[in-house]
Amino acid sequence: MNAKSIRTRSTPAAQGSVIGLYARSILLGGAAAVLLLLIGTAICYAQPDPAAALKPFALTALYLSAAVCGLSVGRASERILIAGAGAGGLYCLLVTALSLIPASDTPGYSLGISIAMHIGIIAAALAGAWLGRRRPGRKSISRKKRRR
Repeated sequence: MNAKSIRTRSTPAAQGSVIGLYARSILLGGAAAVLLLLIGTAICYAQPDPAAALKPFALTALYLSAAVCGLSVGRASERILIAGAGAGGLYCLLVTALSLIPASDTPGYSLGISIAMHIGIIAAALAGAWLGRRRPGRKSISRKKRRR
């Protein structure tokens, strides 16, 4: 995939290279993940048994941050499915690389569940890109309302 295969819109935020577009989306997804993990941690520690709620909050933060990553790309790209899949793939690679860091004695998931979860990351980024797409009719409606 070359840099010209994903056309970006001519908005000031979208001007620049495809690498910059993906880097910005990964940074926004990472920032969303950190924020969601902090909120989830605070909620978990308020529970009587924090360990019971930890995995659901962590998975929620993972998939919502992947959706934010896709949303960022979807707002700036014309080819939302290609851009969303690319952003989701890069985010999936980042999560995989981070999961290789050894942690304490926490049990992992089986191979099948792990593959399904990684496919879910790409699906969340695709959904975010689709939700973030610009709809052509919205600007014309808002301009008509301003004229009245």
